[in-house]
Amino acid sequence: MEREPPSVAHYMPLLARGLGHVSFAAPDCQELQHFLTEVLDLRVSDTLSGRITWLRCDHEHHAIALVNAGGAPTMHHYAFQLESWGAIERYADSLALLGKQLIWGPGRHGPGRNIYTYVPDPDNAIVEAYADMLEISSESDYRPIDWTDRGDSALNLWGPMPPSNWREYGVPIL
Repeated sequence: MEREPPSVAHYMPLLARGLGHVSFAAPDCQELQHFLTEVLDLRVSDTLSGRITWLRCDHEHHAIALVNAGGAPTMHHYAFQLESWGAIERYADSLALLGKQLIWGPGRHGPGRNIYTYVPDPDNAIVEAYADMLEISSESDYRPIDWTDRGDSALNLWGPMPPSNWREYGVPIL
């Protein structure tokens, strides 16, 4: 019986619902955070030890994450929202068919409560695919959480932390 050869395009339809968020790393993000909150009216969703701040502009938990980290400022990762855990499974299968491997995940972030996976892109940025991000439906009822008491384990409630070379990824900001 004739069969169509295996093809990611055939077996794995486009899965992303849209661009979800971006994450920037810089030695000091205070000025950028001030601009985003005071000028563009983004709201702080959660923080971690004064090192990471998640900001939102709508009902999604975050549209921008700011990471205080050494080195040159970078756009560390960008994230696409997928429909569900099942879509993440199909996405990971499609990566495997292309010979690519996840470098972190699947896991569950504390801030945002989303399920995630990460893979590097050809330009050295990270692509996050995620599902089930926390939605904040009532601004008056939501209180930002400081995840400091959980430490870095807040970044993956299910298990391992990112690889040791995690901070080496990113695209320089010009």
